[in-house]
Amino acid sequence: MILNLVNGAETYPNGYYCCIDVRDVVNAHIQAFEIPSASGRYGLSANLATFSEVLKIIHENYPTLRLPEK
Repeated sequence: MILNLVNGAETYPNGYYCCIDVRDVVNAHIQAFEIPSASGRYGLSANLATFSEVLKIIHENYPTLRLPEK
């Protein structure tokens, strides 16, 4: 989705984008394995942002990219 926007998509969906740092996923797997009270399970929660928020962050970091307004 992000690549489509950077490559010239004229619109973006009215939705959300979830992301999580892979290092957090690795750490959770290790803890689920090593901590007996976890019983092999460990909950994670991703960061949630709207597509417009993601585009704003991309634009702030790469102002020369042409991104859709809506």
